[in-house]
Amino acid sequence: MSLHEIRKEIRLPLSPEEAFAWHTHTDALLRLSPPWGRPENIRMQGDILSGGRVSMQVPLGPLRLSWTGIHADARPPFFFRDIQIKGPFSLWEHCHHFHKDPGGCRMEDVLKYSLPGGRAGDILAGSHVREKLESMFLWRHHVLRDDLWLPPHRPMTILISGSSGLVAESLIPALTTAGHRVIPLVRSRGIPGTRFWNPEKGELEPNLLEGIHAVVHLGGEPIGDRAWTQTKKQRILQSRIQGTRLLADAIRKASKPPEVFLSASAIGYYGHRKDTVLSEADAQGKGFLASVCRLWEEEALAVGDITRVACLRIGIGLTPRGGALARLLPLFSSGMGGTIGQGQAWMSWISMEDLVRAIRFCIQTETIKGPVNLTAPQPVRAGAFAQQLGHTLNRRAKLKVPPFFFRAALGEMGREILMSSTHVLPCKLQSAGFAFRYPDLQTALALLLGKQNRS
Repeated sequence: MSLHEIRKEIRLPLSPEEAFAWHTHTDALLRLSPPWGRPENIRMQGDILSGGRVSMQVPLGPLRLSWTGIHADARPPFFFRDIQIKGPFSLWEHCHHFHKDPGGCRMEDVLKYSLPGGRAGDILAGSHVREKLESMFLWRHHVLRDDLWLPPHRPMTILISGSSGLVAESLIPALTTAGHRVIPLVRSRGIPGTRFWNPEKGELEPNLLEGIHAVVHLGGEPIGDRAWTQTKKQRILQSRIQGTRLLADAIRKASKPPEVFLSASAIGYYGHRKDTVLSEADAQGKGFLASVCRLWEEEALAVGDITRVACLRIGIGLTPRGGALARLLPLFSSGMGGTIGQGQAWMSWISMEDLVRAIRFCIQTETIKGPVNLTAPQPVRAGAFAQQLGHTLNRRAKLKVPPFFFRAALGEMGREILMSSTHVLPCKLQSAGFAFRYPDLQTALALLLGKQNRS
């Protein structure tokens, strides 16, 4: 059995006590998990301090590998150890050390592992496994650097709709590990730690907003999952109007309204603009999505005299967990990737990490109000996007798909989502002092896909 070792260090602006305590948060494991290897079906018994047990499924391509480990030998605030008791490795031992250091602490990860199959396992999978583990540690240290170097903010209680969606999946662990309490808004009654609503029936839990400092409204019918029939378009519109109006009415009636109401919107507000550079000051564009976004935002802004309201015009959120990037990955990974037409349409994208950081920034920054663009500062043309994704995956991306294919197959949805050109800049965010962690596509894709060696 060959024993392998990986050592990584990062300096943090926290004491060992504070850094150790961060790792004891229930959602710390999710926050530290890279998007290409995020565990599923996590079950926890106990915690780091009590020698807790963790069971999960870890994705490996189309497979899901079961893994069970325990926290062993915790010596707060300087050390704890995770060991695998059941899983794909012959041996797995991950030690976390927290050393006192001028200005904070030095955190050291020491991972020792062995692959099954002895030398044959090393020959077949050794380099691939090590590359993935190196990328995992780089991701973890990016997260720790992003989160723990942020200025501290007072703990808040935050109500989130759409809590099972793609954005909330990343946002909630980022908030809870920062010390905030998150309460999901759900459609089933009586679930501990949640609050109930049914926007279709206009039902809300009594005293819904009691003790709530911030509301983040992310709920709504999916837009890009299927072609737009008249029924589908009605659901898209009504889900946004009904849900936002219900929350706005609750804010209006609350004895103590929340300090801030963040309501999702989309850069679809601007419609197809070809080469026009757009900011929050630009007018609504044409098309179904533009109309939906305008009506959606109007419902939220109606309570702007009661609480601070920001309408989050979200761009193309990039994560391999879902959305546009997840749909493109199988094609590009197989060498079948390419662009629509000549690839001249503008794509205003944002990495999921920066999207989460931007939402946190909007919660905390009192000057942010009204529409705010959540897009990276460097939009790219569709052709450049395809070329960079192909380069990151080490695959050719030479194919060109005729636009009429999408018009024929997907109709209005294909035209407004897949063929629309929107060059949007995050003017309000940057004016307020927000610093993007991943402003360019090359850096963002490399980190999101665990391909830093190809950036």
